[in-house]
Amino acid sequence: MLIAYPHVYDLANQIRIGYLGTQADLHTITSRLVFNHNLTRQNRSALRLITGRQIVYIAILKLPQALWDLLRNHAGLPPTYFGQYGDENGERVFFIRLSGSKIGRAAGWTDFFNKMTNLKSHIGFCAISYLAIEHDMEDRSVEGAMHFVMMVYKITGEWYNLDPSRVRAILNRVIVADNTCRFAFGETDGPDSPGAHFMIPLDSHDIGHVYLLKDKFDQAVRNVLRSIMADASLPQDVRTAVQRMLDDVKIGSTGPDDQGHLTRDSLWARIKLHLWAKCYVDSFDVVASPSRHCSDDETRLQGRYFPFEPTTAAPGGRIYLSDRPANTRHISREHFSLTRQEIEEGRDSTWSRFVSGQVGPPYIGNVGDNETINETRHRAAATAPTFTRGDLWTWYGNGLVTLDDMGRNVQAGFIL
Repeated sequence: MLIAYPHVYDLANQIRIGYLGTQADLHTITSRLVFNHNLTRQNRSALRLITGRQIVYIAILKLPQALWDLLRNHAGLPPTYFGQYGDENGERVFFIRLSGSKIGRAAGWTDFFNKMTNLKSHIGFCAISYLAIEHDMEDRSVEGAMHFVMMVYKITGEWYNLDPSRVRAILNRVIVADNTCRFAFGETDGPDSPGAHFMIPLDSHDIGHVYLLKDKFDQAVRNVLRSIMADASLPQDVRTAVQRMLDDVKIGSTGPDDQGHLTRDSLWARIKLHLWAKCYVDSFDVVASPSRHCSDDETRLQGRYFPFEPTTAAPGGRIYLSDRPANTRHISREHFSLTRQEIEEGRDSTWSRFVSGQVGPPYIGNVGDNETINETRHRAAATAPTFTRGDLWTWYGNGLVTLDDMGRNVQAGFIL
């Protein structure tokens, strides 16, 4: 529920929505809550029935508060420099990137919940908390305006360095522009969420690639995370969260390209979706193999570490995490704690099944080699804001953007 602290109002102790000084401020927020608690499965089903409304949302990783406190100014992590990400306190770069908030949009509640499911499918080690604002404006316009307002605090893509006052600013702008707006908050399933489940891969495509992907952290970050994991004086939930972060490997699959061809480009296009879903890393270690039956191979590999009998587990069926053994290697959904040897064995066993009885060369070249996806995130097409002078005046006219916002972005060099 909405909890009142001396200075900050917190949504479910996760997404802070700013400094509220009066009873009127409190009423402004509480009167617009769809539900005064984290959304339940029943709540989500009810919201899916609403049509004709749009969503702008804020999403953030949900990790133990003690871990955030450790990372914020950890001496082993590089600090920001010259106002990087809008930070003026010299906080650590990794802390800001790990705690980054995604500002996105959705064409209604069904699209929003589908996007949260998609986002969670790329992140296995924790749940994702969200604040969803329902409004009656054009969704791209509202999202673009909020990206413009927070441009100084941009980290990468649609991820921003948002403190409570900045989250409240987003709420205020949408309230001014659409007095009928309202909002809801909740979180996706996480490794320890009650009722969390693992879904057996759907038999959605036959030929394609099976891949195993692991986040690639900088050496300084790895050193700090390992020191936290090894510190027996720290709370167990902090150490467990860090271990999951370091060990998390996604076992996934993807089909051929739009022309039905099995190419590296179709594989990399799928893998690079992880950059959309992650703010805290720029590269991944990936191994992959072509597969004649993707769903079978994916289920086979996942079944090694989440023991179930593939012949009795129907595609699309749910296995609840509460039923898994105590020493399970499963983290959540398609994510597992694997060693480098196990990752390579997963690739090699899929490759062996693929080439068994095959006549002629494989579809692609040295698929057995380890590969690393590197992304600088600095390409203009991927990161440059897209807005026109007309957009600015429209946003200014309906209250989504103020003259102060324009002045701040002029001063920062974002508007010439």
